Amino acid sequence: MKIDGIDRDLFALFGLIAVVTLGVAWVLSHGVLHWGDIVSSYFQIGFLSLLVGLIPRVVFPTFQASRTGKSPLAEVYKSLTDPKLWVWLAVPGFIAPIFMAAFTITKTLIGIKLGFTWDDYFAELDRVIFGTDPWRYTHAVFGTEMGSKFLQFWYVGWGVPVAFSMPLVVVLAGREHAAKFLLAMFLTWAMAGLCLAALFASAGPCFAGEFNPVLKERFAPLNDQLTLLLKDGPIQMTQHYLAKYWNAKVAVKGGGISAFPSVHVAVAVLYVIASWRKPLLRYASLFFAMTIWIGSIHFGYHYAVDGIASVGIAYAAWTIASKAVAFIASRHQPAVALA
Repeated sequence: MKIDGIDRDLFALFGLIAVVTLGVAWVLSHGVLHWGDIVSSYFQIGFLSLLVGLIPRVVFPTFQASRTGKSPLAEVYKSLTDPKLWVWLAVPGFIAPIFMAAFTITKTLIGIKLGFTWDDYFAELDRVIFGTDPWRYTHAVFGTEMGSKFLQFWYVGWGVPVAFSMPLVVVLAGREHAAKFLLAMFLTWAMAGLCLAALFASAGPCFAGEFNPVLKERFAPLNDQLTLLLKDGPIQMTQHYLAKYWNAKVAVKGGGISAFPSVHVAVAVLYVIASWRKPLLRYASLFFAMTIWIGSIHFGYHYAVDGIASVGIAYAAWTIASKAVAFIASRHQPAVALA
């Protein structure tokens, strides 16, 4: 299919977001934080996501050809030579890695340049709302080795749908829905993980003790419980990794500490919004979002209010993305249809 004005405008918008974020990261990190191999490490993920996106474009035409008697190779070739496919796969495969590298740099700089000054406030807000520290509730329900490992499985696995949902939506959904989803994803990371994270810089219960002696004593039972339940599992390894590199001179993939709001929860809620009209996906994403929120509290990465705030952020990102996509489409109507 031919690339039209809507494709070009949307692609330019994604590129602009990545370039602006890259520019901000470059300026703020100058003389403070070395980039290391952060860009290449995210491009490796982008390459894998591109390969995942190509799988349906090979499998479906092959299956269809077997039913119609057409040549599978001819149908696959036709599918893979669609220029629109490569334009849209370039977003998760090329633009997203640039954005994520810049995001990681900027997020890491929050702790280095601003410090973490909001933990007391969010810890007390949690206690006012829930009557105690919310992690005590999650540990009352999931405070066994099996229960904690159940949450660990989903929380650690959060990165898999994040990495591969974008290319799969590109090839499986219509252009309008794919454009909304991709733009809302970029906005969610920028709004929650950068803008608000900098405005309300906080470390979260499992890290707060590194910067606040009072909170160290308060959340010591949580950290002791996690050590007892998970020993040297993925959660413990990740927390040690983040604590080790939060103020290092060289950026690392996935680095940076930030609690409010929760990007984990915001992205999971975005899946709920994007899949709402598909019952099976809706219930699966609701389960995923609730599990991620509970896990974020259970493992001490976040205060409960971090996840609650993330619901509104995801909805705002989807609303803004929907209006932006509609506006771009309207500039080319009626000459070009959005579908």
